[in-house]
Amino acid sequence: MAITSVSPASGEYVSSTATITIRLNYTETANQVDALDDSYKYYNASGTLIGTQSGMPASINNGYTNFTFKIDSSAIFNGTIADVNTIAYKFTLYGTTTSTAEGTWIAKVSACGAPTTVELSADKAYPSTDLTLTWSGASPGANNPITEFYVYRATSEEGPYDLFAGIISSQTGGNTIVESHATVGETYYYKMRTIGTISGYDSGDSSVVSVLTIREGSTVGYYNGTQFVTATVQMYDGSTWKDCSVMMYDGSQWVDCAFQ
Repeated sequence: MAITSVSPASGEYVSSTATITIRLNYTETANQVDALDDSYKYYNASGTLIGTQSGMPASINNGYTNFTFKIDSSAIFNGTIADVNTIAYKFTLYGTTTSTAEGTWIAKVSACGAPTTVELSADKAYPSTDLTLTWSGASPGANNPITEFYVYRATSEEGPYDLFAGIISSQTGGNTIVESHATVGETYYYKMRTIGTISGYDSGDSSVVSVLTIREGSTVGYYNGTQFVTATVQMYDGSTWKDCSVMMYDGSQWVDCAFQ
């Protein structure tokens, strides 16, 4: 007999408020498991051993190639063991032969923190305007390191926001180009979320950032009464005036134009 896997697997989170169903998969025929020994060691966040227990199964189901049993988590987290951070387990099955499996579960977890600073910038490089998203201040949760960032996008501040991209990163900050062909004259809205290793313990949303994609620095001409002079065309983005361009489509591409 050989235990091939344990579920929940080592490194997974187990709730302290529900019955834990444990499944031992093994190589054996039916009714060959005669006994089970189980033991648990409890450690706090500093790695200090703070308690031990054994002989916990509340019910047992002996299958053909698996052995399933349940333990009442209130018996593990019974109030006498405080601040449990991880649980080291050891299972031994006895039958025609003996097999042992050991590992560690996560018993305490918290959500990741969203980036505290998110910025969005456009480089105005016509005809393809790159939008760069920069963020910092994200934080991992307890036993929940950062694995990824979700980027959500909308064309209005109210949304709806759709999942636009996933950025694989374990860092608390970074930057990436989120658009390489942004439509000139369009306002884009973005927000982010920090994703950790433990499902259901992601961060909330970051603040919303936006940018109006325009091209700076082009000019048009106008007649001042005596001669044609150049003038800068600007667009108001809601808070400031920014230079933009007047362009025309020549049948194959957009080009700068001037009015005279």
